[in-house]
Amino acid sequence: MEKMLSFTDTSPQKVKIGDTTTSFTLVCGNYNEAVDLTHVNSITVKLGNASGYLKSITVDPAKLTAPTTGQVVLALTADLMTSLTAGNYQLEVWVIDSTGTSIYPSESTLQFQVNSSLE
Repeated sequence: MEKMLSFTDTSPQKVKIGDTTTSFTLVCGNYNEAVDLTHVNSITVKLGNASGYLKSITVDPAKLTAPTTGQVVLALTADLMTSLTAGNYQLEVWVIDSTGTSIYPSESTLQFQVNSSLE
C-alpha cells in the first residue's frame, strides 16, 4: 500500500526565517485516498535536510480539525523556526495506531523551503 503525503491546495510550501504565524497543512493518504486519523495514538512530523534528520514535532491527534480527511497541521512555532536556517527541507509524518507505525510518504519525502528575510 503506497502512502502519500502532500500539501493541501491552500497550504504554503515556503516560509521566511522568523515567520511564526504560518502553518503547513499536510494530507496523509493511501493510494491518493485520505487516511482517517480519528483513532490514532500519536502523530510526529520529522524534519530533515540534505545532511539528514534534524528534529521531530509532536502533533496532538485530539486537536486535529479534520481528522477524517487525513489533514495534519504543522504550526511553525518560534522553537521550530529558530532552529532552521535558509534552505531546502524535507518532512515525513509518522502515525502510530493500534496496528503499528505508518510513515508518510512511502517514497522520498515532502519538500519545503525556508527563505531569508531582510534581517
